Amino acid sequence: MSEPGERKTIEIYLNDHFAGATTAIELIDDMLEHGQDPQLSSFLRQLRAELEEDFELLERIARLLGVEHQRLKQLAADLGESLARAKLVRGGVPPELSLLLDLETLSVGIWGRTRLWRSLAVADRMGEQLEGIELAELEARGQRQLEQLEEHRLALARRTLTA
Repeated sequence: MSEPGERKTIEIYLNDHFAGATTAIELIDDMLEHGQDPQLSSFLRQLRAELEEDFELLERIARLLGVEHQRLKQLAADLGESLARAKLVRGGVPPELSLLLDLETLSVGIWGRTRLWRSLAVADRMGEQLEGIELAELEARGQRQLEQLEEHRLALARRTLTA
């Protein structure tokens, strides 16, 4: 990556994904803190560990590409997530519905991360720099996570949503 504009583009892109990953991990922490369902909690603990691995890998990729990790963007994401949570609590949303919405938010984030891995895989200019990072395997793992998350989400929807 030699052009300054190219460096700025990848810097923005990766930092947006850093912010999303941080938000996802914090969302899982919150769900675990208030969790009642042992099966869902077990899945979320496993998912959290995998997201931590992905975050560390994303940090490695950023270093390989010469991208500075901007913590300020993460702080902004944290603030937005906190405000959204406060709105749900103040709005009198039942805990089960709040959990369902959290699972849906989490699924959007995981879907976005699978797109990250695919985007990096097709970015020709990064091929040599990212050699040895199994982006296709990471994308497949994200797809598996989405499928498992969807099973939990649908089970919760069946229990929560009534006519």
